[in-house]
Amino acid sequence: MFNLFKKTVKAEKLRNLGDLFLRDSEVWIVAIVKGGTPIYVNKGTKQIFEVDRDGDEKLDGRVCNFIFSGNGSSEEVQVFVAFDDGDSYGTFMMGQANESRLGFVCNDIYKSLSAQFSKQVFSKPQYKTQYEYVFKMYRRDGRVFLVNSSQTKAMIITDDEFKHGKADTMKGLFFG
Repeated sequence: MFNLFKKTVKAEKLRNLGDLFLRDSEVWIVAIVKGGTPIYVNKGTKQIFEVDRDGDEKLDGRVCNFIFSGNGSSEEVQVFVAFDDGDSYGTFMMGQANESRLGFVCNDIYKSLSAQFSKQVFSKPQYKTQYEYVFKMYRRDGRVFLVNSSQTKAMIITDDEFKHGKADTMKGLFFG
C-alpha cells in the first residue's frame, strides 16, 4: 500500500570549498551531481577559462563526466572534470580517449573525494564507472553549461538544479 513513513535522503551540499583541484591527476572538478542534485559547483578556477566576446567564461580545454553507479543500488554520482587544453588534446582529441589516463583520473576522484568528504559524496564501497566525453563548457552567473562535441546533448548545472536534454533546448535556457 502506501508507505507514509518513507525516508527521503537529501544530498548534502559541499559548500564554500573554492576550487577542487586534484593534484595527482592535474584536473579540476567542475561540478558534482549526486542522485540528480548538484552538491558542488566550482565558481573559481579562473586560470583555465577565457572570456568570450559575450562576456561568458569558456573553458580552455574539455570536460569529461565520470559516472559512478552504486553496485546493486540506484545511487549515481556524476563528477564533471575539466582537463586543460594541452591535456584535453592528448586525452580526447587524438582519435580515441586514452583509457589509462581516464582510469587514473577516475581512481584519483574516488580516492580524493572519499578521503576528503567521507560519505557526503560516495556512500558505497564500490561503484561501476563509465565516462561520458567530451564536452565544451561555459560559465555565466554561477551557472555551468556543457555541450557535447556533436551538439546533440547538453546540461545546465546550478547550485540548486541539474537539467539535461537536447542541446538546442538547453542552449536556449542558458544563453536565451
